[in-house]
Amino acid sequence: SAVPDWSSLSSSLSSEAAIHGPFGNSPETYSPCLSLGTDAYKISKENYGLCMHAHACQHEFCEGNFDYDLPSYTVEAKTESDIASVFDFAAEHDIPVSVKTTGHSYQGSSTQKGSLMIWLQNYEKDLSIIKSYVNSCSDDDVNKVAHDVISIKAGAVWDDVIER
Repeated sequence: SAVPDWSSLSSSLSSEAAIHGPFGNSPETYSPCLSLGTDAYKISKENYGLCMHAHACQHEFCEGNFDYDLPSYTVEAKTESDIASVFDFAAEHDIPVSVKTTGHSYQGSSTQKGSLMIWLQNYEKDLSIIKSYVNSCSDDDVNKVAHDVISIKAGAVWDDVIER
């Protein structure tokens, strides 16, 4: 595939979205995260999504003797079309994609070395209640019973849901 033109990705994103990078896989890239200690809220919001709640997971397999496991770029997505643009760009240039909201993956699976990460921390939350929802994906009469459900978009975390 051709050398990625990151400006073309940037121009395909909504005006609210942002692309960050390139990031090196080095101590300097991750060091702003270490200063946050264990404050989960700060860790989730800082350093363009590079911080991990388990700081050991800055490395592949969360093991300090492995390489850093950080994406090359992050896109702070704000719309569904931003996400689609990232996937299109990544497919065109054969770039792996990682997806992260807060980084609570204690196996380090929300980042990937050299990937294009979709960072959803500031994405729309949409915590709307759907009254009398009926599952349309089943022929089973048990699943045809109406229930109230909550619609949760990718930017929401459990605190948002509990407060709803």
